[in-house]
Amino acid sequence: MGGSQYCFDTVSSIIAFQQRADASANWAEPPSYPATTFSFLEDETVGIDAPHRDHDVTRILIDIGSLVDVIFCETLRRMEIDLSEVTAIPKPLTGFSGETTMTVGTIRLPVQAGGVTKVVEFFVADHPAIYNVIIGTPWLNSMRQIGEAREKKSAPSFDLVISVCIDELHPERCVEIGATLDEAIKAELVAFLKQNVGTFAWTAEDMLGISIDVVCHELNVDPTFKPLKQKRRKLGPDQAKAVNNKVERLLNVGSIFEAKYPD
Repeated sequence: MGGSQYCFDTVSSIIAFQQRADASANWAEPPSYPATTFSFLEDETVGIDAPHRDHDVTRILIDIGSLVDVIFCETLRRMEIDLSEVTAIPKPLTGFSGETTMTVGTIRLPVQAGGVTKVVEFFVADHPAIYNVIIGTPWLNSMRQIGEAREKKSAPSFDLVISVCIDELHPERCVEIGATLDEAIKAELVAFLKQNVGTFAWTAEDMLGISIDVVCHELNVDPTFKPLKQKRRKLGPDQAKAVNNKVERLLNVGSIFEAKYPD
């Protein structure tokens, strides 16, 4: 039902406003605690920052679809912030339901989250809401930039390495060592690696005699089940050649053996 010539608001918008007003009226007031006053002498305040207001604000909505950060007049009153600090620049604000209201103005307040404090420009709205503050994309983007900067700073750094041949008879047998090592340490390390070149296993043939207690692969199947022969899977010529060469090398060194099952 549309509005009349005396009231431009629709009946649904008036009912919605009344429901929000009734909900805010039922909010429990924050508990009051006895105020304790601490007094300091003038000379005891040297090096202490001027007093400032810190408030733990609850019922905050993080809205990734909001293009503005919104705080409400009632929230400012509870924070004991004078509304005279609001810069009176009214602007239209469209809500979830498509209703458009005018803001009172803007105010800049510091917001601390995760140990990071950012000064945020809030649009001040003067109507009941179930939230105290609505945080939108401006604050989220500023915090995201900080997070990305931290990730860049904490990115792991890698030392430069160089490839060194330790077997003159087999130039392909190379290892990598730090490129920034002292020349004396580098020469001593290379000499040590060349003396112990036989320690390295360059191919499967170099791993003869390794006990299965070191490493062994087995299929964990129930021995009471009857083995089934799977359908043969065809490979391309290049893949089949590579698989056959690998299997033949492993068979020759005894790493694997053929298992035969009755049909």
